[in-house]
Amino acid sequence: MSGNLTPPTLTPPGLPADPARRRLLALGILAALLAALLFGLVGPLAEGLAERAEREERQRDLLLRFERVIAQGPALRRELAALDAEIAEPGMLLHAPTASQAAASLQATLRALLEAEGVTPDSAQPLPSAPHGPLTRVAMRIELRTDHETLARVLAAIEAHRPQLLVREALIVAPRDSQGAPPRDGVTSAAGPRLAVRIDVAALAQVTGEASRG
Repeated sequence: MSGNLTPPTLTPPGLPADPARRRLLALGILAALLAALLFGLVGPLAEGLAERAEREERQRDLLLRFERVIAQGPALRRELAALDAEIAEPGMLLHAPTASQAAASLQATLRALLEAEGVTPDSAQPLPSAPHGPLTRVAMRIELRTDHETLARVLAAIEAHRPQLLVREALIVAPRDSQGAPPRDGVTSAAGPRLAVRIDVAALAQVTGEASRG
């Protein structure tokens, strides 16, 4: 009889002795593994789809902007052609082989304008030139003393001059005596008290010599 006895099955430690409960536990572990596997596959896939949708949205936005720029092309070309024609008109620009010669031409022009109004500048100082697209901007700082009416005529002459000149900055000071009133001896005229004036005048120049070397 002892030879016909089946040895009892030993349950691994930590597992329930009931076979039904062990099957439920195995099914739960399997479900957890499947869920983890599914999450590992679906998560990156969903992120990739979201990134792809975002890229497509950016591409559509760029395409729309590009189409708008293309649609504006003819109008922009007409505007550029009009600007080129305006710049090409005689008297619109200073013309000189170098920027320093253009600045010297601007200085001579300003001195002539001032002398026409009976004004002798106290000083004239060239300011640094700067590139302005295909052109060069030159500038001059002029310091002078004059009355209101003469100053108004000088500014009007600068505005009306060709080539075009631009007053970029102006500083006007009315001198006063120690009591705060305008001074009297030798510094007034029929047009009013003399003003201390500093103006920066600029012009665009076509620097032909430097352009040809470039």
